[in-house]
Amino acid sequence: YVEQPIPEVPEQPYVEQPVEEVLEEEPEEEPEEVKEPEKKGRKDLPSYMTLEGSPKSKRDFNEEERRIFASFDGIEVVKAQIVDVMEDISMDGGIGNVVLMGSLESGRKGLAIDIVRAMQIIDSRFSGKVAKITGKALNKKDIPITLGKLAGGALVIEEAGEITKDNMQIIVNTLKSEIENIVVVLEDTKAKLQPHLDITKSMKQVFNAVIDIPEYSNDDYVSYAKGYAKSLEYVIDEMGVLALYTRIGELQTLDHIASLEEVKEIVDSAIKHVDRKNMSHFMDVLFAKRYDDEDFIILREKDFITKK
Repeated sequence: YVEQPIPEVPEQPYVEQPVEEVLEEEPEEEPEEVKEPEKKGRKDLPSYMTLEGSPKSKRDFNEEERRIFASFDGIEVVKAQIVDVMEDISMDGGIGNVVLMGSLESGRKGLAIDIVRAMQIIDSRFSGKVAKITGKALNKKDIPITLGKLAGGALVIEEAGEITKDNMQIIVNTLKSEIENIVVVLEDTKAKLQPHLDITKSMKQVFNAVIDIPEYSNDDYVSYAKGYAKSLEYVIDEMGVLALYTRIGELQTLDHIASLEEVKEIVDSAIKHVDRKNMSHFMDVLFAKRYDDEDFIILREKDFITKK
């Protein structure tokens, strides 16, 4: 077996394209190129439902950030950190790289890609491709060469806690002294990434843009659902919110923690239900009950109730 080099990608303008599914890795897997998905929804989404006692963001999302991070607009503890990261992130290589810590259910993988997408838009130096690889696979590669071939772009390292101590130091040293115009995002649980931050020399300087996602409460999940719905031009009324709490509560068991993906699926199912062309749909349109004052389609309690 001969390891194939990472193919060079010609410079091209930013184009939104579907994200490819991550395939199961082979032992010598190359970093997988990430493509841009199509984004839907409005850009003028208001901030709402700030949780009491949560840290407050120093500012609201700007237009481009809101388009990308709309689902987190209601989870202030995460939004505040995203705002900070967007101010600290940099293509300079030796500073402004990202550490993203959280459980798998926290949505950290999707957020890592979203942060890179935002960087593609705001920094004109971003001219290369986006790739991702696991920490375990990266351990088997020549790290300086791998990073060098991604100059001008970004590398997302999933399960980065699997990177060995020596290889993490190589990453830091390479970014400090050899590579410019790149951003690297490390994502994993806090238990696996914090030891690297504590013991790897200069890592906190190089990876100074940090997001630590806490465990979500049911209030957080509801806030996320509201943000996700708003990004698709839907709004959840009061009785719908109560039904949503019930659905999320049903997901939370001793053996299972709800995930953001499951919350998205609940909202997607409610949207599918409200968009069905039946007599109820016709009557809502006829009596002007389908839209709110901002012309968002209203999701009601009946849209969240599952038939058993």
